[in-house]
Amino acid sequence: ESDIISIDLDDGLATGDKFLPGGGFVNTLQIEIGRIVEGLQEGSKCKAFISINVHDDHYESIPLGVFYAKDIVLNRNSKRTKITAVDGMDRLNGPFVSSLDYPSNTRAIVEEIARIAELELAPNLLVADYPVQVKMDKVTVREALVYIAQLNGSFVRFDRLGRLEFILLTNSNRRVPKSNYYLNGLEKNEVLYRVNGASNEITGEGNKKVVFHEGSTTGNVIAFKNPLMTQAILSRVYNEYRDFNFYPYTLKWQGHHLPPRHFARPRGGRPPRGRGYAGRTHRLRPSR
Repeated sequence: ESDIISIDLDDGLATGDKFLPGGGFVNTLQIEIGRIVEGLQEGSKCKAFISINVHDDHYESIPLGVFYAKDIVLNRNSKRTKITAVDGMDRLNGPFVSSLDYPSNTRAIVEEIARIAELELAPNLLVADYPVQVKMDKVTVREALVYIAQLNGSFVRFDRLGRLEFILLTNSNRRVPKSNYYLNGLEKNEVLYRVNGASNEITGEGNKKVVFHEGSTTGNVIAFKNPLMTQAILSRVYNEYRDFNFYPYTLKWQGHHLPPRHFARPRGGRPPRGRGYAGRTHRLRPSR
């Protein structure tokens, strides 16, 4: 532990600047160690923790997740080891092969994936139990999970204990005080982001593209390409997010580590409305 120079954790729910439920984001952990560590191998499992001084020098160990080594660099000149590790989502890029009898349902598919991939499921699994008439073809396991998450507007990810979970966004009602900002750390967009509509594109008979809509077709439209989503399901998801709005911002601050599902607002800033949507990069430096 005393040899750790830095830990960088990139955890989130999605990439890019377009809002889209589903998740499937690969969380990444980068560790720099101040000595040469021999014997490390690609795919080695590692668990990351941080210790927080709760009170009176009493420390509580907080898990950051379960990761697998993907890149290992030994710099023998500077005597440092750099490890890049990814969470279990990166291991789900193989083809989805189901042995279930169809018609089936989404919960049975998730349970089958967990059994085959030897995944632990989080308790109280938030999975919409929808019928699936035919087996999904030419998709990865990761894509199949994202499609299922989108059916109730949720996000699939691995939690801090390495368990597969489906989550919904929530407002944490927490504020980051200005004293925690880094210099010039706040950049805020003054234009309110709001969801105007939703669409889903599927391939119909004769490989013809079929697109159905809900709400407006202009502005910020949640654009799905989900073979499991019907017009009725799209309507339900749109109604879930039709009041979704916030002021986008980028903030560099210290402290106040929050899970990606939670939305915090800068203190003194214009209050965002609705629920937030964010990913975060955490840079951790051990105290000496």
